[in-house]
Amino acid sequence: MIIFAGHKISIHKQHVKSGIWQGSVLNLSQAKPASKQLNLNKLGDADGSQTDWLPDAAKNRFSKLFVHNMLRVLQAIILFFLIVPLFSFAQEQAYALKQPPAKVHWKNRVRVRSLQNFDDFLNWTIPLHMRSYPLADPLQPLEYKFQLSQSKEFLEWYGYFSVYDPLVGKVSKKKGGMQAAVCLLTKISRDIDNEEALAFATDEALAKVIAYRDLKKNDTFMLPCPQKRGKLSSYRIDHVFNLWRGMPAFGLIGDNGAVPILLFRGTDFSLDSERGWASLMSDVDIAGPGLTAFNKARQEIRTWLMKVAEGGQKAKVIGFSLGGALAAYTYLYENDWVNPRGCVAFNPPGISDQSLEKWNTLSEEAKKAFRVYVNRGDVVSKVGKLFGDAYEISLATPLKPLKAHTLFLIAEQQFSVAKIDLDKENSGRRL
Repeated sequence: MIIFAGHKISIHKQHVKSGIWQGSVLNLSQAKPASKQLNLNKLGDADGSQTDWLPDAAKNRFSKLFVHNMLRVLQAIILFFLIVPLFSFAQEQAYALKQPPAKVHWKNRVRVRSLQNFDDFLNWTIPLHMRSYPLADPLQPLEYKFQLSQSKEFLEWYGYFSVYDPLVGKVSKKKGGMQAAVCLLTKISRDIDNEEALAFATDEALAKVIAYRDLKKNDTFMLPCPQKRGKLSSYRIDHVFNLWRGMPAFGLIGDNGAVPILLFRGTDFSLDSERGWASLMSDVDIAGPGLTAFNKARQEIRTWLMKVAEGGQKAKVIGFSLGGALAAYTYLYENDWVNPRGCVAFNPPGISDQSLEKWNTLSEEAKKAFRVYVNRGDVVSKVGKLFGDAYEISLATPLKPLKAHTLFLIAEQQFSVAKIDLDKENSGRRL
């Protein structure tokens, strides 16, 4: 007797004689199935059934398991299509800008109205041709286009002329301000694909928004990394500089090989603080805007730059307005310790003749490595001598002086960029 697949097969003497069992080999082709025994010839019958030979209990168990497993698969598919959209919606909500409280404080209304009146006065006293820049030949303007989601909302809620919660170019200690700034950086990472445009947008957001937040040592936030196709990299505030009487600058260190950043804050109009008055005094520094403040902190700046450089990567410098001038001094006087790529200043005042002479001692390659953007209509960049690889930015509609200086460009969606002829520009300057 042989046990096969749980069934007993009997072998009789006549089977051996008739050749069914030949030697030590069982010849099944000549075997005849006995009643109530396994019929191997029916395992693959004409209708293709493979389970006729199974007992009824086994068939029932197999059917139940099959149905149970199919139900679990169906349940998993349904859950997938239900949960993923909810998760995506939650992500979109996290990245969405939130409107500040609808109630507008009267002080904000007075502030905005005063700024608009002052801007009208400047626009009336200083004609547009005195606030424009000669362009280099041959003229090769570039068109920048940004499709940043909620850009109009950002300008309305957080722009320099906002009556709600101005963040661009204005110091604020509100926690909601930093949250909105981080949300903006996330949108930049997700909405902008072009590497050059991504670098421009990230640098402008840093100089005009992040630098004006109340940043503390060891604070962390995510920044788009143009070298990594816009992927977000974590940055930490490694050092907070006290340039002069509380005027801050921020040393940022990123992870996974991200370029370190030395970020300078622009003019601070916080007249209720010592740092605000120090910032305003630095604007009218007779040695050059911000130069005295830079010299007071130069050793501290150099020490941090050297420390970062010894770690493997030199830091780039970024600033807006007065912060742009401070970034320029750092690049000029500590050039050996500054990254030769990615340094930029937005709407900086010019530098003194003495600093320009020092600038002219740099190599042509080093001069071109410091990018300067000035907006057509801005009068601040007309003070002093213009420097660096300078470009004029213009919109289709002429801008008033203060609006031109504080314009948040990446929210404008489209503008033109053209190279400035520095020799022509500086030869006609008297200040």
